[in-house]
Amino acid sequence: MSEYQLIGNHYLLLKELGSGSFATVFKAWDRRLLKYVAIKKVHPRFLKLVRDKDMFENFRNEAVNTAKLDNENIVKAFNFINDGSDWYLIMDYVKGMTLQYVLDKCAYQGRPIPYQLAFIIFLDVMKALKYAHCFQGDLWGGTITFIHRDISPDNIMVYYDGRIKLADFGVAKAGASDESVFTGKITYISPEQATGQTVGTQTDLFSAGLVLYEMLTGEKAYKGDIHTILKKARKAKVSLKKLKELELPENIIAIVSRLLERKTEKRYASADEVIKDISEALDLYNKETPLRAELKEFVDEVLTEEITAEEEEMAKYAKIDFAEVETVDNSSAPIFAPAERDEDTLMNYDLSAYWVKKDPVKIAIKYTLIFIGIILGVILITRF
Repeated sequence: MSEYQLIGNHYLLLKELGSGSFATVFKAWDRRLLKYVAIKKVHPRFLKLVRDKDMFENFRNEAVNTAKLDNENIVKAFNFINDGSDWYLIMDYVKGMTLQYVLDKCAYQGRPIPYQLAFIIFLDVMKALKYAHCFQGDLWGGTITFIHRDISPDNIMVYYDGRIKLADFGVAKAGASDESVFTGKITYISPEQATGQTVGTQTDLFSAGLVLYEMLTGEKAYKGDIHTILKKARKAKVSLKKLKELELPENIIAIVSRLLERKTEKRYASADEVIKDISEALDLYNKETPLRAELKEFVDEVLTEEITAEEEEMAKYAKIDFAEVETVDNSSAPIFAPAERDEDTLMNYDLSAYWVKKDPVKIAIKYTLIFIGIILGVILITRF
């Protein structure tokens, strides 16, 4: 009989689902609620950090924030426990894959995501952000603005039945903030984050726009090392040439363009505005139902092997009486090795060293030359 590691007296670890820079995610069985859950376990090398304030807050915030955010387009975390020397976050189990996995699989198959389906996926991300950005949840019925700050394909879940959910609110914060420390995927960084400006709801919209660009083109908008990416991000330097080469409708390109505006006053002001423009561009009043059915069919085709494997695995687990299985405690449980560090992910990284600093000497020289030019111009004009 197989032995299963028991977490918090309720959760049986069944298999590893994936591993990132900070934590490993497992499929588990909740013996109290009798359902499958996902468990995020912090890597051993981060256990010291997680006891420090910033890392601990990131981990705790994901449980606290998503416990509050009850929305059909957000993956919910509902428990946060310390079992001996390890830290765990208990979340809804996702029958599906990350959008990043889907994008990689599409690239491998040479199958682009039709732009209408990319926008349906994006629409659900906007619905999640609309809810989080305007959350009605304090004790007096006021609005709390949760800013995700880490929108990327790895944090967007594509369910096998075609549903889309936004995950990982670990670095989300309530209200706008002015910070130099960045946690997240550097390739989806906004101009505000790259330059030390105030981070607000429009930061999430810009990062989501970079994800939309990738879904439409099959390429990341920003490529290169951290220096190159930040240089481009500061100017929001994203070429729309690729979108035009794909002969996408002008109103579709206009949505992407407005999402990726460098200046926040030119960018969409809210997720609700984006939703309205998408609904109009795709005529969702008449076409949303068939487009969602088409998305389900597309997911079935791209993830055929994964869906079959999931069904076979569920059939195997259905034969197991989890109430009677043998369990092992943490001291005798196997140590799961963390994945190699993802160089695209930065963890509490200080970007202030990369900000453009104004050199007073260069500024003085610049304005001196401008002044000399003006004087020479005046002299030439008066002489002739």
